[in-house]
Amino acid sequence: MKKRYSMFREKDDQRLQSLAEKPDFIPLARPWLDEREAEAAKRPIMSGWVTQGPEVAAFEEEFAAYVGSKHACAVSNCTAALHLALLAVGVRPGDGCGSFRTTPD
Repeated sequence: MKKRYSMFREKDDQRLQSLAEKPDFIPLARPWLDEREAEAAKRPIMSGWVTQGPEVAAFEEEFAAYVGSKHACAVSNCTAALHLALLAVGVRPGDGCGSFRTTPD
């Protein structure tokens, strides 16, 4: 496989080669993660607070400050985010806005 992206490590190239041989593989993007992200993920995992707790609260506070908002709410997936967005603008059950899908069939 010819190297097209210098950011890939040797093992990533090997993994991508095996994936690229699959007809349904579309390489969209490789995340740029390093030891900082690994350490940031380790803290909540080791604390026992993965989806709530002090790390999430700190993230929400810092994100709100970053975007210039009073509040921010971390959610676990796109469905929850869309649901929250609809509630935030006042859409309630029975309002007739239809339905939405966030996963492919």
